[in-house]
Amino acid sequence: LVGSEMCIRDRSQRELCRALGKDSKYICNLEYGYTRVTPEIILRIANYLNVPERIPDFFAAVDEDDN
Repeated sequence: LVGSEMCIRDRSQRELCRALGKDSKYICNLEYGYTRVTPEIILRIANYLNVPERIPDFFAAVDEDDN
C-alpha cells in the first residue's frame, strides 16, 4: 500500500475498533492471528459493515453440523 491508502486503511480500522469497543490495534491483531475471532465479533463486524443478516443462519448451520 502507498501512504494515502495506508492512512485510509488505518483510519477505517480505528473507526471499526471504536465501534466494537476494542483497542485501536484489535483488527490488526485479528488479521495477523494474534487474537482469535469469536462468532460474536464476526456478527458485530458484519453489522458494522451492513452485511446481510444471513450470517446468523450460517452459524446455526455450523452448530447443527457439530451435533
